Amino acid sequence: MVYSDMSPIGLMGFASATLLFNLQTARIVDPDDLNVAAGIVLGGFAQLLCGILEFLRQGTQFAAVAFSSYGLFWIAYVVGTHVMEGGSYMAEACYLYFWTVFTLSMTVITFVPGTPIVSRITFCLATVLFGTLALNNNLRHFGYEGYALQVFGGWVGILAACCAFYDGLGSMINHAHNRQLLPNPPTKARRSRKLDNVLDGEVVEEVQMEYKPKRM
Repeated sequence: MVYSDMSPIGLMGFASATLLFNLQTARIVDPDDLNVAAGIVLGGFAQLLCGILEFLRQGTQFAAVAFSSYGLFWIAYVVGTHVMEGGSYMAEACYLYFWTVFTLSMTVITFVPGTPIVSRITFCLATVLFGTLALNNNLRHFGYEGYALQVFGGWVGILAACCAFYDGLGSMINHAHNRQLLPNPPTKARRSRKLDNVLDGEVVEEVQMEYKPKRM
């Protein structure tokens, strides 16, 4: 049985929640309860559901771990910082530092051949976002009162949301039209010069390995 790709649901959930929260972080819009609801429902439950379905239907470990993990991140983060209104700057910084390391690890995995370029860019931006917001909270714990670092992180988050939206929308449009209308090519592995010659139809001499016993 062939199942539909569920990743656009997770990508759209991530994009919408990240965009709304970082418009607030960049001080473009004022805080609103709608952002809290979007963080829990779209960023949290939508991604968590997508991660579970990706594992059960597609068996894709990376997508399942990514969507499920960030879904749980959103639920815990929004409940801890907005619903319960608890936690200090240092506690939030430590929480975000952990997710910086986690996202950096996921970013390294995206550098394997075959990963769509936009997905790789999204993870890179998300790593910078988490790191910037973690550092901002860390500095506020020691009395920093500026907003430059927070606003910078907000704009990085907006870019990450736009990339995730493009990734999800492109997946749906390209699948519907059965061709690539929104470019998002997968990365390719570097080939050796000798392999390039073979693929180009050129004759390449075979290199025979000779076994030489080690001298005692």
